[in-house]
Amino acid sequence: QGKDKVFGTREVRSQKKGATNRVLGRKIGMIAGGSGITPMLQVAADILKNPADDSQIFLLFANQTPDDILCQDIIESMQCDDRFNVWYTVDRAPEEGWKYDT
Repeated sequence: QGKDKVFGTREVRSQKKGATNRVLGRKIGMIAGGSGITPMLQVAADILKNPADDSQIFLLFANQTPDDILCQDIIESMQCDDRFNVWYTVDRAPEEGWKYDT
């Protein structure tokens, strides 16, 4: 229980009116803001350390400004793996050179 692991899939449990549903998927969407990035990075690192796991990770990371982005060096190193995709969004972007969303 909870330990079942099939490479390329994850078990996600959601509570709806007391019932537990299991959903398997190969594409994992993550949304984080500020220091909420740390648990997302733990999950992503666990997936990426296994080359046989073909799960795709899509991370949307929100912050106030580009300078507020925590763990950016770790995130950028994870992007070397084709299975990891990140998109940043900030409330206040610099005048020039910001290629992500605001």
